[in-house]
Amino acid sequence: MFIDALGLQDIVLMGSSMGGWVSAEMAAMDDHNIDALILVDAAGIKPIQGEIAEIFMVSADTRLQQRFYDPSQVENYEIITRELTPEEQLVVHSNAITASQLCWRPYLNNPSLPHTLARVDTPTLIVWGREDAIIPVECGHMFQQAINGSQLCIIDNCGHSPAIEKRSEFVSAVNSFLNSL
Repeated sequence: MFIDALGLQDIVLMGSSMGGWVSAEMAAMDDHNIDALILVDAAGIKPIQGEIAEIFMVSADTRLQQRFYDPSQVENYEIITRELTPEEQLVVHSNAITASQLCWRPYLNNPSLPHTLARVDTPTLIVWGREDAIIPVECGHMFQQAINGSQLCIIDNCGHSPAIEKRSEFVSAVNSFLNSL
């Protein structure tokens, strides 16, 4: 694993959304070098009852609306919604194309992930916005069931980006988890 190649130690691996999926897969493949895992509204598991929202075939404005439960809670929201430079637009477009190519079929999930997560024995915190309009909170419960001994923290009145929308609650949950290790 690249952690070995870089000689890293005391690793806390945190990923959000698609990054949470990548982090979960990494931990399932080889978690002996990971001291703690934090998944934030992670993709990767298909909900049984709900659905994962369409994010690739919608406008940037729609994606932004899906991301937050209540934009008025977001500090400096105007920075997030500002007009992008042409260079930034190109990066966003390129990233969206890459993500859609990687995550299209099956859509934002790996059918075998719930089973492979049983291998994870790293202390794990799962944080989820209760009102996540992109990946339903049901998936947070599914991650918790799949990872033995994991903790699930659900943040009320919060969408897909708790680190931004409910920063103080998010930081408090993460700090509490890390201090318990």
